[in-house]
Amino acid sequence: PTLLDPYGASDAGEFFAVATETFFLQPGELLRRHPEVYELLADFYHQKPADRPMPADVTATAEDADREYSEQAVSECTAALKVRPDFLDAYRSRAEHRLVLGDNEGALADWSALLAHAKGDADRAETLFDRAQVLQDLERPDEAIADLTEAIRLCPEYGVALAQRGQLRADAGDDESALTDLDE
Repeated sequence: PTLLDPYGASDAGEFFAVATETFFLQPGELLRRHPEVYELLADFYHQKPADRPMPADVTATAEDADREYSEQAVSECTAALKVRPDFLDAYRSRAEHRLVLGDNEGALADWSALLAHAKGDADRAETLFDRAQVLQDLERPDEAIADLTEAIRLCPEYGVALAQRGQLRADAGDDESALTDLDE
């Protein structure tokens, strides 16, 4: 999946908020994957959080806490869906926490269930985009491209979906289609 939450692509203010959150919560990963963004924020905030040493015991404790939190969230969402099978936020939350736990197949099932209940083109397009991310992680690029293509059909100005599809097409060697997507 992307490091920066795709919601950040909705407008400049949201991008700044999402990038700032990532800058402070995952500075090393931001520096590794998006060094230009990291350096801009380092200049803006006059600090470099990726340079701060993190003791191994603190890192391990944080990772354990994140895992336990996600396990509990999956359990609670599952219980909620037994009572209300149409509770869409529960599918979304459970999918996101399953991804944290490395359960990509479970997350894929949740995104598919959410897609069956999605209302409106924008909601369907966003759900297709999220499912495409999981399909990409599962190394199923043709299915990911199909989901992104449908998301773009529903919302032709969905720039982040065009960029993602362009990247997948480039990875597959379809440079002409990739350039078309990335030029839009």
